[in-house]
Amino acid sequence: MSDTILSLKNATIYQENRVILSQINLEVKEGEFLYIIGKTGTGKSSFMKTLYGDLELMEGEGSIVDFNLRTMKENDIPFLRRKIGIVFQDFKLFSSTIKENVKGGFDGIDEQIVHYLDQSGFSERLENLPQGIDTYLYSNFGEKGIEISGGEAQKIALARALYRDAPIII
Repeated sequence: MSDTILSLKNATIYQENRVILSQINLEVKEGEFLYIIGKTGTGKSSFMKTLYGDLELMEGEGSIVDFNLRTMKENDIPFLRRKIGIVFQDFKLFSSTIKENVKGGFDGIDEQIVHYLDQSGFSERLENLPQGIDTYLYSNFGEKGIEISGGEAQKIALARALYRDAPIII
């Protein structure tokens, strides 16, 4: 892989048949940090969805971690998502333990998971279940009391992205 991990040239992003963003030119090299800001409805989420394969790039050129966003097939998307760390706006936690949420379906070394969760303050709570995932109410009182808060859910999502040791986190 070259030191460029994300490249877009004259890219146009669509939602259905409507242009959301156009003439995007961007190159991100390994080790760079950037953030995208904008008002509600300006295309930030559509941009991110294009990067992880939820929206097809239909115009222009684009690649991320050596995946061509224009020619990528639907069955390539899971392989792309294994190479990038994604922190979703709504966390996308599973109805399983905190530890299993960080693993995200990947086989991994439990010591690594403990390391990331320890840094986030969860090492003593690996087997806790996030409550209220389906309704995004993380402070529900369950049989075990409050399991995790919204902020803690965000930390778990970030720990999952870091755990993959991906060349890019979005």
